[in-house]
Amino acid sequence: MAKKFISFTFLKFPDFLIIEIISILESNMSEQNMSKSDESSLRKSGGNYRERKSDPSEISVSDWSNPWNFFWLFSLPITTVLEWLRDHGLLARSISCNKCDGSMHLKTKKERNGGQIFRCSNNRNHQRSLRTNSIFEKINIEIQDVMVFIKCYLDKQSLLQCSTASGTVYGTTAVNWASYIRELFKEYFHRHTLNKILGGEIEIDESLFGRRVKFHSGNPNKGLKIWIFGLVDRKTNTVILYPVSDRKEATLLPIIKSHVKPGSTIYSDGWSAYYNLNEAGFKHFTVLHKYSFRKDYVNTATGQIISVHTNKIEGAWKHAKDHFRRIVGTKSEQVEGHLAEIMWRSEHKGRLYEKFVELLSQVYTLDRQPEYEYTTPLFDSWEGLDCRSESGQENDDTIQPIESGAEMSDSDSEAEIANNRARVLMPPAKSLIFPEGPSVSFESDTTHISDTRKGPNVKTTKRKHPFASMPSTSTPVSGTGKPSMASRATSSNPSPIYIDTDEDTTLTQTTAAQAPSIHRTDNVCHPVGFKPVKKEGPVKKKKRKSNQYSKSAFKWQ
Repeated sequence: MAKKFISFTFLKFPDFLIIEIISILESNMSEQNMSKSDESSLRKSGGNYRERKSDPSEISVSDWSNPWNFFWLFSLPITTVLEWLRDHGLLARSISCNKCDGSMHLKTKKERNGGQIFRCSNNRNHQRSLRTNSIFEKINIEIQDVMVFIKCYLDKQSLLQCSTASGTVYGTTAVNWASYIRELFKEYFHRHTLNKILGGEIEIDESLFGRRVKFHSGNPNKGLKIWIFGLVDRKTNTVILYPVSDRKEATLLPIIKSHVKPGSTIYSDGWSAYYNLNEAGFKHFTVLHKYSFRKDYVNTATGQIISVHTNKIEGAWKHAKDHFRRIVGTKSEQVEGHLAEIMWRSEHKGRLYEKFVELLSQVYTLDRQPEYEYTTPLFDSWEGLDCRSESGQENDDTIQPIESGAEMSDSDSEAEIANNRARVLMPPAKSLIFPEGPSVSFESDTTHISDTRKGPNVKTTKRKHPFASMPSTSTPVSGTGKPSMASRATSSNPSPIYIDTDEDTTLTQTTAAQAPSIHRTDNVCHPVGFKPVKKEGPVKKKKRKSNQYSKSAFKWQ
């Protein structure tokens, strides 16, 4: 086109004018091409406003992530909103009459909320609300405000923000609606998560939830403290949390067996409650966090190297504790609901809106009143918490796990071992059998024997922390399970043998050398056929080299 234009106008216009016209035409054509490309790019990624939909029938629950779709949908006339809710299973189209065997259908009645009611086909005087059998039943606020509250709650907004956005009362209505939503999460746990079986690679750990004192400011014993045991599936990122009264093997092992498929690989720290997982039918590997956060094991037959870490479950603790920090704590009777919410959010991350509507349709079937199947307490791993006194008022006393050796945190146990290096933890529910006499049993769950004394009754082995020998039947024993002061200088007995005292099982012997490490967090476990690539242990401090530029190096001759 430019060549024809030049040949056509060459005889009529001078050269400089022709060149100027051609440059103007080329610039206009380039601007048109750029504007078309910019429009196409803006349509693809031009923000939520350009991506909004104008037809209510095209808006799905997943489109709630665009706020323009959500607020435009629920700002439409009430008849359009009600029809959309019926299409997505949140409102019923017909119900059965509760006074006769007839069916009830929608009829127009302007005096009622929403302009519609259910009327019986047999008797027109039998009428019911259009919200019957739905989550909107027996509430006085508008359906649109309820949907705004639910969306704000799923978006992790504070309760004050939810009440402000929906126009509800913060102290009563907003608090009650938050409780209703958490009841749905508890029902989901009872129906789906309670019997879920995990397989493959599983990480397990336990963590203490409660008030934390920083910089020695405040009373560290004040507030609610609860131990939470958690399991995480590495492949599906499924999180299962259980509040427990203690961290003993008798408490944690049944939870692991109920949720982990036999033969699965389990990664954990060196806590003593996990010591027998390999014998229970699992492939158990440990990593000691006091030395490193990752440990490599090698298969002696194939040479395959497995890296062991617990980063998934540690990340789950971070998100779980952030949830309680965001709500600035909670009452003890609401802990289970919040734990159920944490598990539900982690399982349906990125699909919260559609999964919540799906949960509503499962609980509120619209053909009858909703039936909740969960029980209180929700978790069978504890008996719940009773924070009310006899007068009915809330008790401000500290509620925390039993203060025994098995419930101490890793840092607490390390500090105790640092203060008393020769302190020994005997396995719970065991009896001591000596070759020279009958067994000596103790009433306490854990018994600490100190061998820091010097005397002929102490037998030192090659182990780093030897087991102290126990007195025979002729030796006086105090009420705490320790030898009396008079017998310490004359008693000399061999090392004890641990024997399980369960009446329903056969007695099995385990020597003291095969017993769990006296460090409650230092138990290194791995399946048969694997060995650690590098031995763990405290890092030796390098000797500091002398400074060659010190004052002593520049002495005057």
